[in-house]
Amino acid sequence: RGVYDRNFNEKFVWVDNPAGFELRLLNLTTKFLSLPYQRIGARLTDVVRISDSTFILSTSDGLLRYNYSNGGISPINNSAPQGQLFFDEFNQLVYLAAGNEVIIYSTGGSQIGTRTFSEEVVFVGFDYNR
Repeated sequence: RGVYDRNFNEKFVWVDNPAGFELRLLNLTTKFLSLPYQRIGARLTDVVRISDSTFILSTSDGLLRYNYSNGGISPINNSAPQGQLFFDEFNQLVYLAAGNEVIIYSTGGSQIGTRTFSEEVVFVGFDYNR
């Protein structure tokens, strides 16, 4: 579902499996995959990185925040629908697009707002002006 640089030699690899989702670390030199996190019984729809070691996950268990530095996972919203995630780095907001609805969250987990459209939302883009 998502691949992100950890450092020059390693990648974070988020994987959705029928048995549950996992975070794997891929060492590019040795090609070794380690398994630092796994959530049995939950499905992963999308993932977005909000800092060097923090990710927001859209899952069958709701919207979750995972911090690699301490291995902790915390729920943001257990009843959030599964959907595509988009991160507004400038405003530090997470957009969850599910069907014709976009739900906006702060990175701390507060729901900021909801927007409903007449058609399915397939992409959320950000246009920054000076």
